[in-house]
Amino acid sequence: QIVQTAECFHEGATETTARLQGVCLGDGLVLLDTPGLHSVTDENTALTQRFLDSADAVLWLTSSTSPGQVQELDELALELRRSKPLLPIITRSDCIEEDEIEGEIVRFLRNKTESNRALQETDVQKRAAQKLLLMGIDTALLQAPVSVSVHMARAQGLTIEAMAEAGFE
Repeated sequence: QIVQTAECFHEGATETTARLQGVCLGDGLVLLDTPGLHSVTDENTALTQRFLDSADAVLWLTSSTSPGQVQELDELALELRRSKPLLPIITRSDCIEEDEIEGEIVRFLRNKTESNRALQETDVQKRAAQKLLLMGIDTALLQAPVSVSVHMARAQGLTIEAMAEAGFE
């Protein structure tokens, strides 16, 4: 059952999705957020697995703190063997910096540099391609990784410029 709502997605640092959440992007694309394959409950994992069957592509979210944990691809193998494209998304592509202001150390969050993002994206692309080869899956399904920082986009007001700087161009 599809229920339309103006409610924002549930989110948090730990698992908060216990049901499917989605957003319609145009007339023919629905982006679904599921609890994930590494859910804290078996029921949520089963819910995710049920909807993977009907997905046209797989977004592989991986944190920039430890990006590209390729063992996660083992659980996506069935979908990938069905020739579904795989788009790696490196999340939390930001970092904390410190600066001294008026004699006090001030910490602030900023987007990772373009060079740092490029290094991580290249590394994830290379390791994911190697893993797909080992799994006997066509590496042409692997799309170029994208690095994003939702926190920075929001902190800077979700402007077009902030969205681009946070990786959403």
